[in-house]
Amino acid sequence: MQYVSWKQGDPQVGGEDRQSIKPKTWTSLKFGKEGELIKPDINAFAQIATYINVKESGGAKAVHVRFIRDPKGKADFTGETSFDLSLGHKFSHTWFLMAKKGTPLAVQVYHEGSKPMVIGTREFKAAIGA
Repeated sequence: MQYVSWKQGDPQVGGEDRQSIKPKTWTSLKFGKEGELIKPDINAFAQIATYINVKESGGAKAVHVRFIRDPKGKADFTGETSFDLSLGHKFSHTWFLMAKKGTPLAVQVYHEGSKPMVIGTREFKAAIGA
């Protein structure tokens, strides 16, 4: 069993608490001091979750979030959801997938605003294996 829990924007964790996301570009979120990629230790079923706080919308009406395997290679995304920014600016989502040993996992966001979106506190959690 492998468990990962990263949180960005918490003073106890350290790291930059704001990340700028360019319009119309899928961008991997950065977490804690570890970076943006989880590298599974085993081939196994995984439950992954994320939380994001949109500080500045950049003019976007929605933020799109996806979980992805091998973001710097094939970019095999496994699940995607969209959040309506008129309903709030704090969102969470969970997803299940098959993790592959050594194939990195990431969370990416996208928006169609006219200016960069700013993401504040964000979390990534994964439980891989049984």
